[in-house]
Amino acid sequence: MPDEAEVHTTRGHINPVSWFYLSHALLSAGFRDLKVTVDKYQRRSLLAFPFLIVPLRATNWIVYHRDKSTYGTLDEWNTRAVRAMNSPDLLLGRTLIVTAVKPV
Repeated sequence: MPDEAEVHTTRGHINPVSWFYLSHALLSAGFRDLKVTVDKYQRRSLLAFPFLIVPLRATNWIVYHRDKSTYGTLDEWNTRAVRAMNSPDLLLGRTLIVTAVKPV
């Protein structure tokens, strides 16, 4: 039988979590005033960004409006997180830095 530490270890690997799921978890846990920034931009991403920004914005607009009107999946809790997902900071950033306030 494996020892308890072996069962729950991440083995040192990074566990990527998208901003949408992270913000949803923080809001569900009662945190407010979520702010997100990045440590620095990825240079490779900066090269591709000018070519991808128009298709990304168009696709984001279509999906956003479809989700809001057809599926009703957007509300005041997740609209800001969804809009931020395709912001230059989150698209080009290397590591997310999140701050939030937990009311007492």
